[in-house]
Formats: sequence, C-alpha cells, structure tokens
Amino acid sequence: MKLMVRFISFVSLFFPFVLFAQFYSGAPASLRLDTSYSYFQFFSAKTGQQLTEVFQKANTDKAVIFHYGASHVQAEVLVTEARNALQGEFGDAGRGLVFNYGAANTYSSINYKSTSQGSWSYAKSFQLRPKLPLGVMGMTVQSEELLASLNWDFKTPLQDRKHLIWILADNDDWTPDFKVLINETSYTFDKENRSRFAGLPYYELEYEGEIDQVSIQLINPGDSGIRFTFYGMNFETVNATGLVYHSLGVGAAPMESVLRLNAMTAQAMALKPDLVFLDFGTNNILYTNRVDPKIRYTVARAVDSFRRLNPNIVIVLTTTQDLFYKGHIITAGVEFRDLMKNLAREYDCAFWNWYDISGGLGTIRQWGSDGYATSDNIHLTWKGYRLKGGFVHHSIMNSLRFLNENPGADSLVIASKIYDMPAPAPVTRSNSSSRRYHTVKSGESLWSISRKYNTTVEKIQKLNGLRGTLIRPGQRLRVR
Repeated sequence: MKLMVRFISFVSLFFPFVLFAQFYSGAPASLRLDTSYSYFQFFSAKTGQQLTEVFQKANTDKAVIFHYGASHVQAEVLVTEARNALQGEFGDAGRGLVFNYGAANTYSSINYKSTSQGSWSYAKSFQLRPKLPLGVMGMTVQSEELLASLNWDFKTPLQDRKHLIWILADNDDWTPDFKVLINETSYTFDKENRSRFAGLPYYELEYEGEIDQVSIQLINPGDSGIRFTFYGMNFETVNATGLVYHSLGVGAAPMESVLRLNAMTAQAMALKPDLVFLDFGTNNILYTNRVDPKIRYTVARAVDSFRRLNPNIVIVLTTTQDLFYKGHIITAGVEFRDLMKNLAREYDCAFWNWYDISGGLGTIRQWGSDGYATSDNIHLTWKGYRLKGGFVHHSIMNSLRFLNENPGADSLVIASKIYDMPAPAPVTRSNSSSRRYHTVKSGESLWSISRKYNTTVEKIQKLNGLRGTLIRPGQRLRVR
C-alpha cells in the first residue's frame, strides 16, 4: 500500500494524462495511425514495476535513457522530439551525449554543427571489423596530428545553468595534452591534470552559463603522447534531477552493431543507463526481405550485456516501419515485429510496436504522399520523425497511466495486427560471372552498399583495391 501511495503522488505531480495526446491530432487519416498500440508492452509484473521506477527516479535523481538505432536516430529528429516531451514531464537533467560527426565524415545532429581541423581517422559500428575501439556512441575518431581540433556550434545554446561536462577519451601514455574551449573559457588537460582522471573513462570539468560553442584542441605534447582517441562528450546539469536522454544512432547500423562496442562498458557504467532502446531492424531486413535467424542470438547477447551494467535496466525492443524497396513491399517487417515481441517476452523486455502504430504493411508510400516519408520509401521526413518521437513519449505515458490504474499488473500485451501478405520480394542473387558497378551517393557507406548488392565490405574493397572504408559521393565502385 505504501508503494501505491507514493506512486499516485508521483503521477499527480508529473503525469498530465489529459493533454499529451494532442500532438498527432493534425496527422491525416490516410497515414492509418493506430493509437491503440501506443504503449510500451510488457510481459511480467517485474518489468512493469521497473518501468515505473525509471521515471520515479527522475523525481529524486537522474533517470538515464540510451536510444540506440541507425540513421533515423543519428540525425536526432526523433530523439529530440521524444527528449523534449519527456523532459517537459520529468525534468531536464542535461543535454546528454554529442559526437563530432564532421570528423567521422558523416552528417551531424539537427541540434548542432560539428566540424574538425586536421587529419582524423574514424570507425563506426556498422563496420564488420572496426579499426578503432568503439565506445557507447558507436563511433570513434582519432588523430595523431598536433593542433588538430574538434569543434561544435550549438544551434540553440545549452541553457544557462551549471553544466557537468565529460569528455569521453582515452587516458594513457599515448594521450597528448589538449585543451577544451567553452565559449571563451579555456581548460587545459596537461599530463599532471590528466593524471587526476587515471582509471576513469572520461575527463571532467564544470562550466556555468549558456554554451554556444565548444572546441577540443590538441596542443604541444611536451613529454606526453601524440594520439588522441575520442568517443563522445556528455553534458549534464550539476546536482539536477530529471531525465537525460542520449541519442546513440549510427547510420547503416544493424542490430548486431551493439555487440561491437568493445570500449563501451566502462563508459556506460559511468553514465548509468536505466532504460535502453534497441531500435534497429531496417538494415537487417531491407536488402534481403528476410529475418536472419542470427538476430535471436544477437538480441540475447545484447540483453545480457546491458543487464550486466544494471540488473534492473528496462530494455525496449522495437520494430521497423513498413518499407518498400525495388518495387516490392518488405514483408519481412511483419516477421521482424513478431520476432521482437517474442524475444521481449522470452527475455523479459518491454516491446514497442511502432510497426502497427504507424499503419503497418503497405503504408509507407502513403506516408510519402502525405509528406511524412522520403521518396526512398525507407526514411521519414523531419515531420515523420517528429511524429514518431511524439509517439515514444505518448507510449511511455500511456503505459505509466495503465500501471497507475492497474497497480501490480502482471502484463500489458496487445494482440498484433494480422495482414493479408502479398508475395514476398525476391532475394537478389549475385552472379560472379558478370561485373556490376555502383556510383556512391551522399550518406552511403561500404556496408550499406554491400547489403544492397548482397556482398561484403571485404569483397568490395578487394575488387576496388581499397585499403580502408573511406568513400566519397560520385565514386564508381565495382560491386561484382
């Protein structure tokens, strides 16, 4: 009874249940949104209780969300919408992680511009054999060039408050001296200063005020090293309660990418996640229109790795949206939905059925006609991703309301839709006797190209004499 009383008090303070559903009222009926699926489903009373505790925690401490995914997460449109709405409910405990996408030769977040000076190598989690260790964000950049720098310009300044800033970077004999510039204030991390953070996966500083610009600059090494390895930078608020929502997307990443984050554990233990989205699938099923049986093993390993960080963590398995590729509906989206739901049940995770919320099989082209999806029938527009982010918030709040009205509920399960399935798209088979070429488009990687032609990164590298993974738009590559 005491738990129930505390929970009702928490709800009355932080859950405005009447108002938060208005965000989708302007969406056209032709999208076929089905808000009856707008819940985080769960399969045990334990998971339901853990879900409530994540957001109760924000009342007295920082509740931390990790949102892993591919291109739909990297740009941060979806996450920004969800973050803003949830922090409006539970309090803003900080911006969370940022990365220097410019140094990694990819597109930046909508919230800031990231650029670099000097020569930087990089690795990303979609690569089968990343040449650098990967941390919590799934990307890493490294430079051995003195005076190289990483720079950020925030489109909307971070609020005027006392910020706690962590620079996630290696701290070893190879690390050079560097300085961090926040607006006009400089902090130097020479060898003596760096020694204060020995054994930690980050360097720490505090700054009070708005933040418009940040720069990390490598300086004369003196008797220090020459190799700076950077994994990300975290902004939280000193002594704040509320929510921190980290965007951890890597374009072209499949589900198995989270198993390649070999430098993640220490960083994640410091960041202390309470809830993690595994928001993948498109890059697992798009090019083959089938669900690889190995995904089951991948999810099991991922769940185990995050529960070693925090035994009470809430893990949310998600679905794809409807997809249309090379003239065919990707029918494997239905099978992927069913697999994620079954795995959520098997491993006691939460399940978010975006596939059925967003209309399900055969709807993505209508989303495009209505301006909510792009012409590739794979990605959404900003308007579409904002709608999806709104549904993340809406689904969480619906589930918390359900738990408030049904304390101790042992499950929240909604029967998935049944669809009339069209003939599946044929799987493209490679023909080793014929040559084929591909012209690189902006945003493509060797991994995404290899999936498109049912080949491997290594084969494309061998066919084109490539030593690394760097490619450029307009480059003509042999793929067979």
